[in-house]
Amino acid sequence: MSDIEFENTSGSEMDADDGGFDDDASSMDDTSFEPINAGKGKEKAWQVDWTCLSVGDLERRQQTDAEAVAGILAVKPAEAIILLRHWGWNKDRLIERYMDSPERCNAEAGLESGRQPRLKRMRGFVCEICFDDVAGAETIALTCDHRFCRTCYTHYLEQKITSDGESRRIQCMQSKCKLIVDEKTVELLVPKATADKYKVLLNRTYVDDSSTLRWCPAPNCEFAIECHVPAKALDTIIPTVKCECGHAFCFGCGLPDHQPCICPLVKRWLKKCADDSETANWISANTKECPKCMATIEKNGGCNHMTCKKCKYEFCWVCMGEWSAHGTSWYSCNRYEEKAGDSKDAQSKSRASLERYLFYYNRYANHEQSAKLEKELFIKIEKKMEEMQNSSQLSWIEVRCPLRRAP
Repeated sequence: MSDIEFENTSGSEMDADDGGFDDDASSMDDTSFEPINAGKGKEKAWQVDWTCLSVGDLERRQQTDAEAVAGILAVKPAEAIILLRHWGWNKDRLIERYMDSPERCNAEAGLESGRQPRLKRMRGFVCEICFDDVAGAETIALTCDHRFCRTCYTHYLEQKITSDGESRRIQCMQSKCKLIVDEKTVELLVPKATADKYKVLLNRTYVDDSSTLRWCPAPNCEFAIECHVPAKALDTIIPTVKCECGHAFCFGCGLPDHQPCICPLVKRWLKKCADDSETANWISANTKECPKCMATIEKNGGCNHMTCKKCKYEFCWVCMGEWSAHGTSWYSCNRYEEKAGDSKDAQSKSRASLERYLFYYNRYANHEQSAKLEKELFIKIEKKMEEMQNSSQLSWIEVRCPLRRAP
């Protein structure tokens, strides 16, 4: 809030009956109009307002948003959190979609209303994962009623959290079931250390999903910065902010303060400076940027159907186009389309020939890399199968198909 001055234009005192202010107004404490956060109250025209948030502040904001949405949609706060995470914590968009079709909105978010899952001992129950039929073993099932033993579910959740770094989109263990595992179920099944990491990952996704929040890039800093500067304004504004830890950086790109140069020019300059380095050459040869969120992605498998782990955008590694547009013509982007209307002079023919060569060379190099990665994966799997056979009494067929059911 900016400072407010009261001016008496009539040159005489204003009576309270006239809706004005008396002399007591001058004794009002000036601090009532000062900004609450030290990050605000910019002094220069090029400075921006920001707010520094701790982990506790982030958790309280999530809870406040969930309770507000739960009251509007008449759902439980735990269900509201699942809906908000699916829609990137965009409350207005969520409410609009939910009012149009609650059932469809719940299905897209992987939510199904019902009782909170509880551990239950069952006699004669056989888990479909481990095929263990121990009498009285603890089992658990979500509201979808797909039941598994506690040991398998705990191992599944620990694998998702500790190895895959997943938190908001952990689904039911049953194949093709889209139901999301809620926080209380995770806390019920996993150890405290895993549950703590799960909460850290949830806070990470909350900040990553927001366009107005960014983690402080300083080492071991747990603060996040809130700054309402749109991405389209980065061509004219350098949003320099300062964290509580003392680190000053650009909110737009996350780099250290680079005033007065704007973010696009800084990125181009740093890229040019690193063109001759081996690191830059390796990144250029082995990685590409997600077309949606611009996150750097390394291809570690043979399939060209890529899914960004950060924003879940699906695209083709070859042409970088949206994967849904490929349909059944998955390899149509491997065909070179001649440009019509080009002049037939020698220079134009030479340029067209070079473009055609580069087009097919890029495809050749991409498929050669895919074949190499597939070979490495085959060797790893074969070695793992041999270790399983040597360390257990399983046959070679059982090692190849560990989950195959007996007739």
